[in-house]
Amino acid sequence: MPVKHVGNKWQIDVYTKGARRRISGFVTKKEALQFERVLLNESDGLPDSTGITVNNLWEEWHEAYLAGGVTESTQYKVDGFFGRHIQPTFGKRDIATITSQELQAWINKGSLKWRSFNKNAHYFKRIFDYAIKIEYLENNPFDKVSMPRKKSTPEKSVWTSEEYEQWLNYLLTDLWKKSKQQSVYLVLLTKTGMRRQEISALNVKDINFKKRTLSINKALKYGKSGMYLGETKTKDSKRDIGLDKNTIEMLKVYLRDREYAHQKLFTTGSEDVYMSFNRPYKWFKQAIKEAGVTDIGGLHALRHEYATMAIKKGISPKLVQKQLGHSDVAITMDIYNHVSNNEVIGIADKLAD
Repeated sequence: MPVKHVGNKWQIDVYTKGARRRISGFVTKKEALQFERVLLNESDGLPDSTGITVNNLWEEWHEAYLAGGVTESTQYKVDGFFGRHIQPTFGKRDIATITSQELQAWINKGSLKWRSFNKNAHYFKRIFDYAIKIEYLENNPFDKVSMPRKKSTPEKSVWTSEEYEQWLNYLLTDLWKKSKQQSVYLVLLTKTGMRRQEISALNVKDINFKKRTLSINKALKYGKSGMYLGETKTKDSKRDIGLDKNTIEMLKVYLRDREYAHQKLFTTGSEDVYMSFNRPYKWFKQAIKEAGVTDIGGLHALRHEYATMAIKKGISPKLVQKQLGHSDVAITMDIYNHVSNNEVIGIADKLAD
């Protein structure tokens, strides 16, 4: 690297016409880099260079990014994206040599393979914005990049009212006999619309059996060191939700019949260890098959089903919003966007009466 910190000063190594020229005594790194750019721009036939690689820039930006406050789970995602997608392609490159055309090709390729690529690629743009802020660069090559339009996602499958009842009946009978843990987990998700991060973090003290409420005040997340308890998604996600009498009775039996030596509601075997999200996902997929209902996707789909069924049954969207922990009722209503032809006809008939 041509820019080095020696003692309490900075020095640069500039190659002009095949010869190395070392200049030292700069008080700051920024001052050294600015002087280096002047020399390089005065050198005929030499490419513009900053002496700063993407890896170098990432380290500086990352330090400032963390200082601004960020959750461990978000840091884990950002670091993972950099390590998997940015570093292998651009890590060793001088930031001044990266072109908009290269970035466009990179974005186009990544967006075809990964749905969230565009969203995460925004962090690369932020790194370049930082380079401009501290005057490593004058222009951001990302400014001339066009983000590919999102591919239209196929319409999600949803259950009919009959399938919803069929699903619940399976959970309460066949699955209950097979595994109380699986039954309780899926019943809670179905009847409350909790996020999987929220249900996985529950412990016994969160249940108020007398009031029939469940307190959601934390979430299970993934960080660099593995699973950990963190804050809920938003401040509105902290809430108390109601439970019907049958679900309360299920919980009592579930806790009474198992060898309960810890406070976590759902654990791996008899150990006091939180379950990974993969295990309930497998339960869900197997239960879908055995219940004989339409495959509606992943565990998060049960949250959508809850909102849909609740509003269909006449529950106020504002109450559904509170139950789901949404910050805006518009988010709740956006979930409720699946109306069958029969329901549309039913609306017309009711208005005609």
